[in-house]
Amino acid sequence: MHKDLVSNSSLFFKAAINGNWKESEEGIVRLSEDAPETFDIYYKWLYFGKLFVEFEGDTTYTDGKRTSNKLLPRLTTLYQLGDKFQDHRFENAVMDALIDSVTELKAYPVGQARDVYDSLPEGSLYRKILVDFYVWVHNKSWYVDTGDCETGPREFFFDIAKASIEAGSAAYAGDAVYPWVKDRCQYHIHPEGSPKCTQE
Repeated sequence: MHKDLVSNSSLFFKAAINGNWKESEEGIVRLSEDAPETFDIYYKWLYFGKLFVEFEGDTTYTDGKRTSNKLLPRLTTLYQLGDKFQDHRFENAVMDALIDSVTELKAYPVGQARDVYDSLPEGSLYRKILVDFYVWVHNKSWYVDTGDCETGPREFFFDIAKASIEAGSAAYAGDAVYPWVKDRCQYHIHPEGSPKCTQE
């Protein structure tokens, strides 16, 4: 992997490569906690600017409802990797893939509240969109059938309650437009001084 390419995209690698660290001297950054297949997706994204994540074969139908077996948990893992690497462009790319996926598949990353809240910091936009899914789609079976009711952290339910109050009756209107459809830019990370998304 070219050092300039990865250090220009990731603050994590920039610090590891250019700092006074063992990794800088050796030219090797060891990532023993990260699955090779997950890093491979990041690696290819760096070089090609595209997330090579499969859509086909990732879905099944249960009681007439389409669900995702692999794709949505995989996107969660990729976002966690982007957060670890402090690569905001990659996090935004994963967020776009998530929004495209839920729009196409009509499936959502439910049952992942504990993992998301344990691995991502307060204020994370992945936390925000997960909460918004619960507020705006408001499928009551998610709380029971996915295990979130038993394993979800208290902070997660507090965030849902707060977001529900803020959304008010708009979230229950028959012609409601989901916030991630209306303005996906609000789920993107824009460092201070960087331009916002260009609205189509």
